Amino acid sequence: MSFSFNFPDPLENDGSTQKKDQSSVPTDNESVLEFSEVQETQVDRTLLTDVQTRTFEVSSSVHLVCLHSREVEKQLTANPESKCGLKLATEQHSDLIPNVYEGGLTVWECSVDLACYLAGCGECLNGRRVLELGCGAGLPGLVAIRCGATSVHFQDYNPEVIEHYTIPNVLLNRPPECTCTCRYFTGDWSHFQQKMHTKGTKYDVILTAETIYKPANYSKLLNIFQDFLSEDGTIYVAAKSNYFGVGGGTQDFMEFVRETLQFRAIVCHTVDAGLPREILKLTRKT
Repeated sequence: MSFSFNFPDPLENDGSTQKKDQSSVPTDNESVLEFSEVQETQVDRTLLTDVQTRTFEVSSSVHLVCLHSREVEKQLTANPESKCGLKLATEQHSDLIPNVYEGGLTVWECSVDLACYLAGCGECLNGRRVLELGCGAGLPGLVAIRCGATSVHFQDYNPEVIEHYTIPNVLLNRPPECTCTCRYFTGDWSHFQQKMHTKGTKYDVILTAETIYKPANYSKLLNIFQDFLSEDGTIYVAAKSNYFGVGGGTQDFMEFVRETLQFRAIVCHTVDAGLPREILKLTRKT
């Protein structure tokens, strides 16, 4: 089924280019990408010396510098032999193709909301082990690094997003003296759960933004929360109140969470807009 997020994206459209059609393109291939880990050493750091960037002022003291997504897209689609999901989405003028390309190069509004919120409560990140799911540019995770997290693990569906966008953004923002350990994972959430569960990994804070637009994925997300959140850990989910055409949204997700009887869910922050945006806080029931 084709669907649309149905909201303008001022973060990605500066007027110099025409905004792409945000409708997803249906795919007959329901297979999902396997788990993989990407190393920072796979990124050529010399390419970061003369690149087009954008700055996000998430607080008066935290400014994040990120690669401009159009430059990354241009680089990834220039190779005629490339078969990455992003190239297919670009050819079909789509920002998202389910199970192929999950929109990782778009800086969605709620990821900025979550980054700003976290920058205002840095104590909740200091000394913590952090996971960002569906990270894309990685803004919330970058805030965690700047706020003193001991480790930040980034996960995105598409390997090309992690290698060409997330890791470069970490390298651009991580202070030289920073001791935070970063790791990077790609693939479907179900495969992430299977591979990482055997390692006994736990996180004090799990972050995710604009990832609950598809109710069919709620169970995968909750399974990760259940398996990887520490006993006294906290989850922050930033999303729109409703994603028209697909049935997802914060209220729908909160109802799903409550029915599982595993977590408490509250709205901890609201952004008033034409389509309201919210940040949910989840903790384990005791």
